[in-house]
Amino acid sequence: MLHGPQLKGPQRVLAYRPASALGRWSFGIFLWGYIVQKAVTQMYPDIPTAALLAISIAGAIALGAASWRYIEQPASQWIRTRFNARQGRSRPGEGFNGGVRAPSPCRGATSRTAK
Repeated sequence: MLHGPQLKGPQRVLAYRPASALGRWSFGIFLWGYIVQKAVTQMYPDIPTAALLAISIAGAIALGAASWRYIEQPASQWIRTRFNARQGRSRPGEGFNGGVRAPSPCRGATSRTAK
């Protein structure tokens, strides 16, 4: 992961906490955006476009954050815990591969040429 002086241009913006949070919530924002727009236009059919946009963005971000916190994150932890239990791993922080790095296909390979 890049950090500090290695970050240049857009990478610096993406490293800030708000941008990182929006990245985590992005799938929920995508899913909720359309629903919020439709709900707002049903409740207020003559709403100006700028107001619809502002309300839709705010509502989609709020619902996306909530769905990440209360649906996606717990589901991800449950899946990780269940997978680790099936694999006989005791620590949930080990991840899907148990903290073991897969060997490189090129490491230790020797060139075999016909002589």
